This record gives sequence, structure tokens and C-alpha cells, in this order.
Amino acid sequence: MRIIVIIITVLFIFFLGVSFYAGMFDKLSLEIAEVGPYPIIYREHKGPYDGVKFALHDVYRHLKTKRMQWTTKGIAVFYDNPQTVKAQDLHSIAGCITDTVLTNLDTPYKSQILPKTRAIVGTFHIRSFLSNYTGTQKYYSAKESFARENKVVLAGPVIELFDMGARRVFYIAPVK
Repeated sequence: MRIIVIIITVLFIFFLGVSFYAGMFDKLSLEIAEVGPYPIIYREHKGPYDGVKFALHDVYRHLKTKRMQWTTKGIAVFYDNPQTVKAQDLHSIAGCITDTVLTNLDTPYKSQILPKTRAIVGTFHIRSFLSNYTGTQKYYSAKESFARENKVVLAGPVIELFDMGARRVFYIAPVK
């Protein structure tokens, strides 16, 4: 009986440690704010949204290899709702925020400026690679009720901005 109690205690402590490491106890702060503009270099991604991280890393490696820009900020724009669109048909872009728009980029890389916009912004601390999943769950479950409480209408694709220098992820949902 004593061994079972010890095992359960160890498993509970392990679960608490993993939960802390994932950011389960971290608070997501929400506000309505003006964000942008963001000059970005990106590539398009079609398919399940969990593949966006590979496109983002690809753009970062490309910029680093070509010595074009140095950045610690990544960005992803999710155009479709995964609850209503098949996973293989989801559209998004992923890339890096830069100082300026660059021209003459190699295919498949593109450049544009995401305009200044008013949005519901959620800020979440990046504690580990698991924090991205935790923050995403917290933000997407809270943004609808936050929009209703503040009497704003969601308009446009959701943007996730990863600031690795500040170890924060910003979830941005444009509003009317």
C-alpha cells in the first residue's frame, strides 16, 4: 500500500511539473489594441496548421543563410477555420518580421506589409515548446467571449506573433 501511495505521489508531482513547464498555470492577458504594421518575409502553407512551424523555420533558415535580415520575431497568419475546413485545404502563411520589405526574393518566399489593425491581443509567456499549444488553447477558447463582453466583432484571420527575444507569443484577432 505504501508503494502505491509513493507511486501516485511521484506521478502527481511529475504531472504538476509538466503542467508548469507547459504553462498551464500561466495567465493569458487579453486586451483590445492597435497592432502593426508588420513588414514580413513569408512563405505560403497549405495543409494542417501544425505544419506551419516547419514553414516558419524554413523562412528563418533562408534569411539566416542569405544573411538578408536578422530577426527574433516569427509570424503566422491563419486564414481558415479548422473546424469548418478540411485539414488538407487550410491556408496560412508563416515567416519572419523584418525591418523592411525586401524585393527580389527567391521562390517560394514573398514579402509584404501586414497593415496596422485594431485587434483582440492575447499575450502569453513562452516557457517551453509546450507553451505554444497551451497558449493557443487558452486564447482561442477566450477570444469569442472577450469579443462579446467588449461588444466587438471579429474580422479577419488570426495572427500569431512569436517574439523569441521577449519569450512571448501574441495572438492577434482583428476586430471591426
